[in-house]
Amino acid sequence: MVDQEIRSLLQDIELERTVLPEIQREFVWSEQKARDLVDSLYKKFPIGVILLWRPQSTQDFRLLEGQEGKDRQPDWLILDGQQRLTSLGQIKKGEIKILFHIDDEIFSVENRARAADPKWLRVDDIWEKGSASILQELSNSLGLSMDQVYKNYVKKIQAMEEILSQKIPVFEVREEDYSRIAEMYMRLNEKGTKLRKAEINLALIVLKFPKIFYNRLTKLVEEFEGWELDTNFFLRCFVCVSTNQSKYEPLKKYLSTSTQDEILSNLEKISEHLNNTFNFITSNFGINEDNNLKLIPSEMVLISLMMYFIKTDGKIPTSVDLEKLILWFFSASHYGRYSGTTESVLNEDLRALKNPDPVTIWLAAIQKERGSLEMRELPSRINSTNLFALYYALRTNNALDWWTGNSLSSTPNIEFHHIFPKRVLRDAGYPDNQINHICNIAIVSRKANRTISAMKPEEYFETIIQDKNRLYSQFIPSDTKFWKVENYLTFLEQREKNIIEHLNRSIKKLDIKFDRVLQQRIEEEKISTEKNTEIIRSLAAYKAQLKRKQENPQKFGDITEELLEKIKNLKLQLKEQ
Repeated sequence: MVDQEIRSLLQDIELERTVLPEIQREFVWSEQKARDLVDSLYKKFPIGVILLWRPQSTQDFRLLEGQEGKDRQPDWLILDGQQRLTSLGQIKKGEIKILFHIDDEIFSVENRARAADPKWLRVDDIWEKGSASILQELSNSLGLSMDQVYKNYVKKIQAMEEILSQKIPVFEVREEDYSRIAEMYMRLNEKGTKLRKAEINLALIVLKFPKIFYNRLTKLVEEFEGWELDTNFFLRCFVCVSTNQSKYEPLKKYLSTSTQDEILSNLEKISEHLNNTFNFITSNFGINEDNNLKLIPSEMVLISLMMYFIKTDGKIPTSVDLEKLILWFFSASHYGRYSGTTESVLNEDLRALKNPDPVTIWLAAIQKERGSLEMRELPSRINSTNLFALYYALRTNNALDWWTGNSLSSTPNIEFHHIFPKRVLRDAGYPDNQINHICNIAIVSRKANRTISAMKPEEYFETIIQDKNRLYSQFIPSDTKFWKVENYLTFLEQREKNIIEHLNRSIKKLDIKFDRVLQQRIEEEKISTEKNTEIIRSLAAYKAQLKRKQENPQKFGDITEELLEKIKNLKLQLKEQ
């Protein structure tokens, strides 16, 4: 452990002697956290230890925010302290603008009003110009003599200037065992800005396969950039493909035996079959890179679908299989299959992939939860779950745009339009929760939305939309009494009824014998439970024998190894269950 000046640490970063290991995340601190850091230093509060790692080879590293990549090998990699050092470096360069009030001795992020006040000083100006120059500027801006300025402010300005000379403890690690470094990194991040499991496991993979995994993962993120999926999603995909489980815990064991080629092969599978996944939902649901943020309720449903395509090598065997897969995607998305205990449910669905007909099992599980796959109601909130159901209903009803008459599936720049405009309903005294009801939403082109504006439906249905089939294609009740503002609530009820009846007709087309499937699953669970109970009983008996043997070895003889082997085998059987 050594004490090092902040100025020296920042200089090493500027010269790129100090960089980041591949495992480190991006810079995430807010300007407010940077402000609080300077405040702590001004008050001489401890800000923690900086942990630097010096491996024999520093070929695999990442640059800090603002570094350019000079043609030299770095000396140190930051294991802990990136957020603090990057914040201080950005404050010093003026990239994060922190102000210091010379009377109140408080800090603030710069805004226009404070920047115009001469008593708010930029921290980077103090550090760059020094106290003598700053005091002279204060004398001029405040109209005070130098004696007055020195008397009132010299100690405060000098204390600010001396922050860069403060020494903080630096712990230097010279360690080549990457698993120990990974564990150290994880423990450090149990406090502070806590890492998610995904980030910790990403660190494990990157340490085992530096550069290669991170670079390929980055390409995956870029490849599907339009779908707005983050690194954690792709890492979850990798875990599922590699271990056939959704939880991160088995990943460590997998990495201990896997090769670089296996890792890259799994990433290629993800790329290939995510393409199949997105082609499927674009073809069958009209969800694409332009509208997916509003229409995909759960990312987990994408992972199950991707794993299905990996099982079938991208093939959907028959037209019946296609219909079932469409019904499952709708049901899993709209009914929130993965909204609760996500990992457990995803694990259950991954296990079903061992079955010749996994989609039927998936559908049976949803039916078991709900009692039926049929839709009973369309909840009122305007969210991705309900917009997804509405969009699917409109698409399968061959809905038309109200301006062009074109199919919605071929209409670019679609918008979500309040059929009864907000202003009209507010003027009539309706509350917001009724105004912003999913059944008050139509999906139309931008031109239609702008043209209709704040007109009443009974007006624009007659003057702007001459072809009433365009209205009916979006489940607008044909009886004109429902088009009046005073009948708005009955309009919502009638349109909800129209939408639900249409969706349920689609669901009923598939006559899947769920009773048989559910009974099969119940029998399988019963057998599994009985087997587990038997194993647990045997395990308890063997453990009791082992305890008696250990307490009285002369009486029971030398059976320790035999018992330990039996206990080990039973534990493995239990784990497999």
